[in-house]
Amino acid sequence: MPEASRDRSLGTFDKEYMKLVNLPDTIDKNLSSKLRKATPEELAFWQKGWKEHTAEWILAEKEWQRRLVDESAYWQRMSAWIGVIGAIAGALIAVLAPLAVRSIASP
Repeated sequence: MPEASRDRSLGTFDKEYMKLVNLPDTIDKNLSSKLRKATPEELAFWQKGWKEHTAEWILAEKEWQRRLVDESAYWQRMSAWIGVIGAIAGALIAVLAPLAVRSIASP
């Protein structure tokens, strides 16, 4: 393929891609922030009004995924804190247990 024709085809592809990436005028630009603030019930009710694979339906689906990731990250942080607390408790037991045994064993 000659260099010039390849450049034109890439340019055409870029233009077509940019048309696809731009949100249609019918979608509110602040919709994702409104969906973020919605309760789960409100989000479910809003999502059921759209056909699958429409832009609005996909935004709602991504919001559900974002919420799931947020909740998962929360519980991962909690389990990390439990691990830290367990490590500290284990270290304290390892240090204090021999001292307790010595004080009990010696008269």
